[in-house]
Parts: sequence; structure tokens; C-alpha cells
Amino acid sequence: MDAFAQYGVTTDLLEEAFPFFIACDPDFRITMLGASIQRLNRDVAIGSRLMEQVTIRHESSQQEITSAADSSKIAAHTDQTVKVDWLPSGLQLVGRMSSRAHGFLFLVSPSNQDHCDREIHLWNPEAAHSDKFQSESRELNPSASGEDIKHYELKKLVLRLERAARDKEQRHMTEKELIGDLEAAGDLCIHFDANRIIVDIKAASQSYLGTNPARFVTQTITNCLPSIESVLAEAIKTLDEDDVPKVVSFQLGENSNGYQFDARLARSGSENYVLLARDVTERCELEERLQHRTLHDTLTGLANRKQFQLNACHALQAGKNIAILLADMDDFKSINDSLGEDFGDSMLRILGDRIRAFTRDSDTAFRTGADEFAILLSSDCPLEFAESVAYRLTEELCQPIKINGVEVEPQVSIGLALGAIGQTFDATIRDAGFALELAKVHKRSSVVVCDDAVRDQLQERNTMKREISRAIRQREFVAFYQPIIDLQSKRIVGFESLVRWDHPTRGMLSPFFFLEIAEETGAIVEIGELILEQACRDLQELTTLFPSIPLKVNVNLASQQVQDLRLITVINDVLERTQLDPKHLTLEITETALIDDFEKAKRVISNVRKRGIQVALDDFGAGHSSLTYLQQLPIDYLKLDRALISSVCESESQHAITDCVTRLGKALNLKVVAEGIETSDQDQAVTKLGCDMAQGFLFSKPVPLDQAIELLVKELAVGAFAALSTTPALPAIQEPSPCDAMA
Repeated sequence: MDAFAQYGVTTDLLEEAFPFFIACDPDFRITMLGASIQRLNRDVAIGSRLMEQVTIRHESSQQEITSAADSSKIAAHTDQTVKVDWLPSGLQLVGRMSSRAHGFLFLVSPSNQDHCDREIHLWNPEAAHSDKFQSESRELNPSASGEDIKHYELKKLVLRLERAARDKEQRHMTEKELIGDLEAAGDLCIHFDANRIIVDIKAASQSYLGTNPARFVTQTITNCLPSIESVLAEAIKTLDEDDVPKVVSFQLGENSNGYQFDARLARSGSENYVLLARDVTERCELEERLQHRTLHDTLTGLANRKQFQLNACHALQAGKNIAILLADMDDFKSINDSLGEDFGDSMLRILGDRIRAFTRDSDTAFRTGADEFAILLSSDCPLEFAESVAYRLTEELCQPIKINGVEVEPQVSIGLALGAIGQTFDATIRDAGFALELAKVHKRSSVVVCDDAVRDQLQERNTMKREISRAIRQREFVAFYQPIIDLQSKRIVGFESLVRWDHPTRGMLSPFFFLEIAEETGAIVEIGELILEQACRDLQELTTLFPSIPLKVNVNLASQQVQDLRLITVINDVLERTQLDPKHLTLEITETALIDDFEKAKRVISNVRKRGIQVALDDFGAGHSSLTYLQQLPIDYLKLDRALISSVCESESQHAITDCVTRLGKALNLKVVAEGIETSDQDQAVTKLGCDMAQGFLFSKPVPLDQAIELLVKELAVGAFAALSTTPALPAIQEPSPCDAMA
């Protein structure tokens, strides 16, 4: 291979730029000659030694070049102008020399301008008058006169030619490699010409084209593959401009049964093109499945919260009014815990199916949380219609669900908010969340529409939550005490501790103002522990002040405390710190605290009883009272709810029920305590029915410790409540109590 050609410097390229050149290898054997030199001296031959026919001198130093070493010395000079005397013909040439590792290159010109001009005409008759020649001659001869060319920038020209040659060769190699690689790995290869006529086509499967690929040869892409033609138009345009292969994608066949391809478009020669494509149908289907999974809930198949946000934002940005319904199951955790996660999942799937069937085609349903769903109603939906949808959805979702023979009646709360034009998604979803939060407070499948009143109420609740946290740290929750009276002696036998909040600005607050929020946030556990310790400490003080009065203190436990296996540890720590004898402590629990997990509550209560602490079942008769509680729980006291007592003197049926429950308690060896005694008649009635103890406003409202001490002082002196009448005033009872047989 020619020493210069391997670097892209070819005879054609040099001839095109300048017809007078001589190229030699490192031993000065001629490898290339310009056509003009060959015509001026026909004795010269490729392969002969240059020094046998010419003498070459460095023009500045007049040093003759006879070897590669001489050339290297000359190459070190800034001015590399040389003179070449062609001995046989007497031709004199002047030009520049380039000394390179792979040989030497001389770009020279005859020193006689007439001779030069004549040769140019022989080389290309039109060149002498062309703009290209004039620009080249100006570069070669800046003076544009007949003087010898002495300052031609050989190096600049050589580098330009070599770079152009390498670029061209690189493009050619890249194209060959690209075509070869893709033909080997591709699924579809189409060669076509500038008129889009298919020259050759190969397909890994006939199913891509629906027929034998050979039938497409000589046809135009426009006619037989129009879907590709539309993709190729712009790609071919840019490919013609920059000669850089293009990446395109297209589909063949119908949408449902079609094939997706990724392809590269490149040149194939100077006039043709090649489209090499790979079947990416499976990859696209996988991407679609992954995209679907990213935007959908796997359990219910509904769109998820991300898709919900995208749809809502798109509607709002498009200037549409929207309505958002957020639906959340009430007490789903207790269902999940009691019946198992599989049951809960099945229940959620059923609810998802109900919502999907309920939703109109113009609306969209989503699962946005563990037990939370959303519906995005279509634009320009009036409030009245959205509200009616919410109530109808509540009725639909609250229908009984039966799974594996177990039937439950789900309860669902719904918050509704409208998103007006210009309102953000965050603001709209926040309003719907406010409404839902308030609906869950109301319980029993409520629907709440967000408005200014709801926002104010939620703001007040949130403020209350923050203040409760602060109040716990500041120990603002204090214990008040309501005396418990022995009905026979009318003596104080103990106190029930009741929590109050000594608010710094609002004064003393009853539980009515904060208990619900404290239970919702879980703060009731910390509050309960504070009251437990204060009650034990205060009772220890009372027993020290009044050692002759056998006193007990009753402390209420919240549902969360009853379900907490750590409760006994907390109680032991409090008793140790306060030094209170466990026999003076009674813990009150309600029926609702037993519903979530009866077995766990039973274990907690058993541990408490083993410690020597007594237990009272509070508010019995207020809710779904169960005889199971009385039969299985190790309790000591049965406290009748004020709902039973309030009309015990006016209603025969209420009197009968109270009598029945009292007899039942006695039959189970339980002490029966009547709560909510407000009148002497009620006091006399429960005494006659056999209740052991009572408490209520008739005796005393809940009081702070100092007033409780005053009651005990009076108790020692004259008996605090000895003056109360004990003569019963009962309604006529015509028939025996239905509980007589149970007594």
C-alpha cells in the first residue's frame, strides 16, 4: 500500500488540489507523481529513486538533500522552501517540502510562469479561468504574479487533505460496520434509492410484511409501506444535510396486532439508503405494562394516586372546574386486625369493583391510599349534583359484604371539594381532605362538603392538636374528683378521677372540648398516664390525712391503653413512684375499649387483677352491652350508665331493665354502682333496686383536690351526705321483674 495513501492522501485528492507534487517513501523512492510533472518529464517513473533524476536544495541554506537525515534537518527549519532541478529535462521546480515518518511530499511548481500556465491548460483548460483555481493560486502564490512560489503552506494543505480523507474513510467504515452489524442482528432491512424504490428487502419473519418480502422489490415505499414513508421523510432530509445516521421508530400492521420497530437510517453508497430495524414489540408491550403498573393499583386495578394527580392537574390547567370525592373506610384497621389481611384485601377489591361500576364513563375512579378511594367528576359539575353523587356512593359502598361466610357492613365517610378555575391541585385535594377528616369525626358514613365553615372547624381542630401536645409537656391536664357514695351508709368510700384541662387562656376545660381529638391523635395515652400518676399521688396524700376513712380511687383507661400490653408495666412504675397500695386503686374500662380486640383486652385486665388492682366495667347499658363481658372478664364492679338511671323513676320499662341488670350483677358477685344520680328520687330508686354505690351531681360535681379534702373533713364531722332521704319513691310495678329468675 502506498505510504501516503494509507493515511488518506491519494493521488486523486492531491491532483484535485495541485497537479505538481512528488511523494516519496523514506528511501526517496517515488510513490506518487502529479500528472503535470509526468507530462512535462515523461522519463520519470513510479518506483525509481528520486535522487537519481533530480537535485534538491534548501533555498535558504542551499544545502543539498541526498538522504533522509538531510530532509529531517531541512524539516526543522521554519522556511521549508526547496528548489528541484530535474536533470534530464532541465525543468526547475520551486515549492515546499513535508518531511513525515512515512515519507516525503513535495508540492512544487515550475519556476517559469509561462510553462506553468501552459501546463495548467494541459491539465484542465478551464481551470485557469475558474474561481477555484484563482483561490488556489492565491494560496499558492500570494502575489498572484509570475514569481516563483516560495511561501506555499504545504503543511496546511497536507493536514487538510489528510483530514478530509480520514473523515471520508471513517464515514465509509462506520457505514459498513453499521450495516454489517444491523444486518446480522436486525429483523428488517430495506435498501432503497433516492426515489424511494425498494432495491432489496430482508425480513426475519414474513409476518412483519404479511407476505413474501421479495414482492416489495421495485415497488416504492410510498405505495407498499406508507407508515414507513411518513417517518422517513424528515429523517432523509436531515441525513442528506449532515450525512449522520438517523434513529427512527415506526409500526407495521394494525394497532392491536402490529409490530413496533426501532431503526437506523443510513446511506448505502452515494445514491441509496438503508433502513435497518429491530423488532421491539415485546419491549414496548413490557413498557406499557410497567407504565400501567406505575399508574394503577395492583389490588383493585383502579388508577392510583399518581394518575389521580396527573388527571386532576391536567383538568385544572385546561381551565376546567372539577369535583373531587375522597372516600375512606371507617375502622378498616379493626376489620383487618380481627378478620385478617386477606379478608381486608378481598373487601377492598369488592369496594373497588363497586366504585368502578358506579362511576360514569366521563368520570374516573382511583385508589389513593390503603383504604381510601377517590372519584374525579367530569368538568363543570355543579355542587348539588356532586353532593348527590356522594350520598348515592355512600349507600352503594355501605351495602353488606359477605366473604367466606363472614358478613360485614362497611362504613364509609366521604369528603367533597370543588376545584375552581385557577385553583391548584394541592389546594383542591387539601379541601377534600379537610372535608373527609371532618366526615370521619362524625362517623356513621357521613358526607361533608368543604366550605369556609369546614376550613375554620378543621383549623380549630388542628390548633387544638398542637395545643394538646404542648399541654402534655406543660402538665396542664389535672385530675378532678367526684365522690363515690355507699348507698346504705351514705358515706364517701372513694373518688373517681376525671381529667380536666387547665388551659392558660380558656380556663378549665372539660373532656368534651378535647377528648375526641386526644383519642384520635393517640395523645389520650399520655394524658391517661399523667392522670393515673396524679390520682395515685393524691390518694396517697388523702389516706395520710384521713387514715380512718378506707378510700379508693377510680381511674379511667382509654381504649388505646386497654389494648396496650405495656399497661401493667406503666402501672407498676406509677405505684412504685407514688408508694400507693394496689388495693386502693380501681381501673375503669368501657365496653367500647373491648370491641377492637377482646382477647388482648382480656389478657391486659387479667394482668392488672393479678397485681391486686380491682377493675370496673364502666357505662354498662350505654351501647351494645354483652353478657360475654360479664361472664369472661375478671371484673369487680359494674357501673350502670346514666342512660339507664335518667328515667328510672318515670319509665316502667327503664326501671325493669335497671332492676334486671342490677340483679345480674349481684348474681355474678359484682358491686353495682349507679352513675349520674341527680335527684333524691333517683337516689332512692337505685337504693331500693339494690345498687351498692352511686355517684352524681346530687352528691357532688367533680372537684379539685382541695375541695375533695373539704368533703372528707365534713364527712368526718357530720357525714357529708347523711341528710339525704332514704325513703324510696318508686313507680307501681304490676308484674315481677323479668330478671327474677336470673337472680
